[in-house]
Amino acid sequence: SYDWSKYDTSKYLSNEKLEYYRRTVAPLKFKSEYLGQFIAEGSYTFGDIMKSVDDEKKRGLPVYGGIDWGTGADEGDFTVLTLMDDDMNVVEIQAFKNLDSVEQIDRIARTLNAYPMLKRVQVEMNSIGRVFYEHLKKKTKVTLKEFTTTNETKRRIIEQLIEAFNTEEITIYYDEELIRELQHYAVQKTGKGYTYNGADGVNDDYVISLALCYDTAKKKNNAFQIKLI
Repeated sequence: SYDWSKYDTSKYLSNEKLEYYRRTVAPLKFKSEYLGQFIAEGSYTFGDIMKSVDDEKKRGLPVYGGIDWGTGADEGDFTVLTLMDDDMNVVEIQAFKNLDSVEQIDRIARTLNAYPMLKRVQVEMNSIGRVFYEHLKKKTKVTLKEFTTTNETKRRIIEQLIEAFNTEEITIYYDEELIRELQHYAVQKTGKGYTYNGADGVNDDYVISLALCYDTAKKKNNAFQIKLI
């Protein structure tokens, strides 16, 4: 038997493979699993997100959306709705934390119903999410997709979003809170793998809403490619 942690195997990976992994996984994971470096602490996740910020880019009408629910209290999490066009450009972000449940649902429903081109909105279902989801369904004809957050599903959508930023497939506009959350989003190596969360004192509502929005757009594109094949 061999303890592979004692050996640096990165030399067996081609430069092309290393570049692929560098673009598609979090920096901490790349350094520890593909470069064989010892990592003692958590590491920030998305790299240079400012390359994807473009306030001047022409954007289309929103086609996909993602919703992460908050508690509705001033001191609690934000409820965030992110909308994206067909070219992976973020078109609109709405966030609020001082509205009760009825006001939150009414506000989001009005926004969704104002965009007839919306194809699909992915909605977080954990905790109060399911109750909000059921009420929102009654107030909009937009297709809503359920998303249940687990360690595995969260890891998948966050690592997918990491790749989108690394390859500059996604474009965002400058939103102070979104930039703050992205810049302070951390990956932590654990005994069972990796966990992703906002750094201490920083929420991750904007990040999760964006990841849900991008995920539903990505699913559409992947399905289209499979159909073509």
